[in-house]
Amino acid sequence: MELHQLRCFMAVAHYGHFTLAAESLHLTASPVSRTVKALESELGVDLFVRRHRSVGLTDAGERLVEKVGSILDQVEELSAIAAEAAPGANEISLGGTHMSPPGVLDEVARQIEAYHSGRSVRITLAEPSELRDLLHDGRIEIAVAHLPIRPGVAFRPLATYDLHLAMRADDPLALRLAIGWDDLQGRTVTIAASTPYPSALNDIRRHLENVGVHRFEEVGSTDVSFLANRIRCRGGVIPTLSPSVGGPWKVFDDPAYSVVPIKDSELRFTLALAWNPARLHTDPSFGALVDSITLPVHSPAQPSLPSSTSGGGRLRK
Repeated sequence: MELHQLRCFMAVAHYGHFTLAAESLHLTASPVSRTVKALESELGVDLFVRRHRSVGLTDAGERLVEKVGSILDQVEELSAIAAEAAPGANEISLGGTHMSPPGVLDEVARQIEAYHSGRSVRITLAEPSELRDLLHDGRIEIAVAHLPIRPGVAFRPLATYDLHLAMRADDPLALRLAIGWDDLQGRTVTIAASTPYPSALNDIRRHLENVGVHRFEEVGSTDVSFLANRIRCRGGVIPTLSPSVGGPWKVFDDPAYSVVPIKDSELRFTLALAWNPARLHTDPSFGALVDSITLPVHSPAQPSLPSSTSGGGRLRK
């Protein structure tokens, strides 16, 4: 009997469905089904009743769930003990992306170090699509990511930013105090191509289409410097954050560009604190650390805060 067999068994028991269980394990249904059948063969008893669209536990399966859950909890505890004794145990690993304003990452790192005196913070930058896997595998413990976040990760909002429009300094709209959607009729908006993650970029495009903007130049990159050079050479406008946020958006501080607020816009860019909810079961103090992290209301890296952070409660997914 192997650990992966027990994990497959517990996933199927929890979801009552091979496909859903497989998705939670980042597998397809076939290997999960074969693994469960191998476990049943090894034990000499059926653990599930297979139905057309779902599965249910047999009496033997019901009795096994409690025992296996206890075994896996003990394995998690042993892993946590080993991790604490391993090199780097005095580090907290914090993840972010190139789209995370550096001021936010720095502030979160500062608060973690203040909470855990004597422990340092190691920052890992990754693509937005990789952050969930890094959290799930324990390669990072906390991440600063933008909403929406992939399923399987717990999170709560940290900060919300208004979107602006960037363009060349000689663009006819460059001297406006604010730009309305009507001003973009017939204009080309440069935007990153649709991608599963970060799906926030897809939300921006859908919103633009809903307000009557239909001319887009899609590019296969989310790199802000690449997009900036694109409009510098070809014209057009691009949704962006204010250069005052720092990080990649500082590229628009160049006098070749102008950045103008969007008038009465509902478009927002929301950053969240994300973590693996399983960590809370093996380390109860981790939840207290997560709850202690907030951004100062007057932080220069944080133009506005979502109201959902003001209550101080946990948002679990």
